[in-house]
Amino acid sequence: MMHRLMRVIAPLVCFATITSATIAYGQVTTSLSGTVTDTSGAVLPGADVVAKADETGTTFTAVTNERGLFTIPAMPIGRYTVTVSLQGFKTVALSDIRLSTATAEQVNIKLEIGALAETVTVKSGTEVVQTQTNTLGSTLTTEQITRLPLVTRDTLWGAVPFLPGVDTTTGPRASTINGLPSGAINISIDGVNTQDNNNRSATGTGGGCGFFSLISPRLDAVEEVTIATGAQGADSAGQGAVQIKYTTRSGTNRYTGSAYFYDRDPRFNSNYWFNNRDRAPDPATGKAPKDQVKVYQPGFRLGGPIQIPGLYDGHDKAFFFFNYEQFRQPGQVSRTRRIVTPAAQQGLFTYGGNTVNVLNLAAANGQTSTIDPTVAKLLSDIYASTSAGTLKARSDPNVLDFNYTANAKQLRQYPTWRLDYNLTSNNRLSYSSYFQKYESYPDTLNNAEPRFPGFPVAGGQNSDRWNWNIQERSTIGKNLVNQFVTGYTASHVYFFTEIVPSSFSGVPVGDQQGFSLNIGAFATTNNNDITTPTASTAPQQRINPTIDVSDTLTWLKGSAWEARSPTSACGAITRRSCRRSTSVLRPAIRPTRCSTRRTSPVRRAPTWPTHGRSIPFSQVGLTRSTRTHAWTRTPTSTCRSRPAFSGDSYTRSAPSFRISGAPART
Repeated sequence: MMHRLMRVIAPLVCFATITSATIAYGQVTTSLSGTVTDTSGAVLPGADVVAKADETGTTFTAVTNERGLFTIPAMPIGRYTVTVSLQGFKTVALSDIRLSTATAEQVNIKLEIGALAETVTVKSGTEVVQTQTNTLGSTLTTEQITRLPLVTRDTLWGAVPFLPGVDTTTGPRASTINGLPSGAINISIDGVNTQDNNNRSATGTGGGCGFFSLISPRLDAVEEVTIATGAQGADSAGQGAVQIKYTTRSGTNRYTGSAYFYDRDPRFNSNYWFNNRDRAPDPATGKAPKDQVKVYQPGFRLGGPIQIPGLYDGHDKAFFFFNYEQFRQPGQVSRTRRIVTPAAQQGLFTYGGNTVNVLNLAAANGQTSTIDPTVAKLLSDIYASTSAGTLKARSDPNVLDFNYTANAKQLRQYPTWRLDYNLTSNNRLSYSSYFQKYESYPDTLNNAEPRFPGFPVAGGQNSDRWNWNIQERSTIGKNLVNQFVTGYTASHVYFFTEIVPSSFSGVPVGDQQGFSLNIGAFATTNNNDITTPTASTAPQQRINPTIDVSDTLTWLKGSAWEARSPTSACGAITRRSCRRSTSVLRPAIRPTRCSTRRTSPVRRAPTWPTHGRSIPFSQVGLTRSTRTHAWTRTPTSTCRSRPAFSGDSYTRSAPSFRISGAPART
């Protein structure tokens, strides 16, 4: 049965009088307000205000009211020149006015008496203040981001942590803002939520995935990022206490572009401290080998007016932008596995300086005294694989640490495009889209690499992620402005599809005879569990679409003008769902844990199991605190290859499903 849960983030139709001019209009635009006075401070009604975008030539107009106030809502971000004119006064042009996402700005303009044809130009340094809202926030533009010492071209994890209030401890994915739970963070691109709501923590403050976007906002693809951390407006508060808002770069009247290639190579880096500690020196260099972590990032961008020679000229009217980036990473990760010593594989266990042959004890008690041949071959293959790394003794003489380097490779592609079209002087249409394709094998993020070198069970992670949105701004008469925004974000993620039933049988190395043998056989209290040879038995796939629809109608009239605040009617709906399926390919088999036999009215003595029968440890000559397991197989579950469940949908407010542990991470 398919369960469908839909959460309404904001009422579908919610009419409210907003006491602040900071209407986010789909969280991707801003507004400009101001007061026009003469040199004596008297207000000037009826002044014409024209704001013209420096890069696209798009114009927005307003007329001051009887109190000399004006507001222009739903303006795209960027740099503007504002011109104010009134009969009997000199025209004033204010240049280099920068407007940022969802941050209402205000300019105060004074007109001098003179001829209308005379123009007073105020270049740069124009006073732009934000006095119309108590929303707390910070903005980083592309120019500012490029000056930061970034280690990644993902601006979410590379640039946003530099902003005030962002706390990054265990890693960028678990970052929190102002100490709030990660589930309080809402990330959007052009007004559309882009988070992985399947892994978004509602309450956790570390380890949740609220600080994670399915769509990676690349450095050359975004115009700016704004983070609002307090006193959200009515349009945003329902989606999160913290808003991280990205705006896609757009084309302008000039053709602009860039091409780049970034290269990371171990030749340019020092070695990791743990490698220097754990790895034997290379005879050729005398130094510990480095992980071969390499990153290649080629890309380019291009934007400008849409032109067809001899047919169409899109200056001041139609614009395009395209960005393509690629991320290639043939890399290595260091892993530590735990194995049993060759002596323990033969049944010789050492405790407190004494060595006991547990197989001989089993034979003396009439029990099976031979090791299961499949398990014996598996343990032998595991030890043989250690030639590809280094072994290190532990305090427990029966186990060893095996350190080795697992090879991995990733390929990610990030095409982005945007189109803007001024239908008329009063109507503007915008469309932007991201499509990102991820391929990685093996999936080291979810520990799906071969548990030992040369072993066949390993899986990758592949995904297709896309986002699109459409925005339409319309000026309806002199006092009505409407903005409609709709968008869609989704990802289809495949985990471990390379793991198939044939990986578990008929293979020369790591043959488990068609089962998944969990040979973790030592007490976890001493961190001594030996490593099982199976990375996973459960390929997964997941799709989590998000649909956003919002509309804001602003009425520039009424008493709200006295506070420089228009009256607005806003409505928004966000639908978030997730469908996930998991297939269990092989039944798991593990050694039986120690059984017990009552030896006194008040305590039980631990025993050593062999094929369902038990020998008290008192007969083995070991202390009570000692516990071990024989290398025998006891089925714990049987199942056919089938989806555990599929087609289930839920929202982040509903209980999440767990299959063999936590869901794999994207």
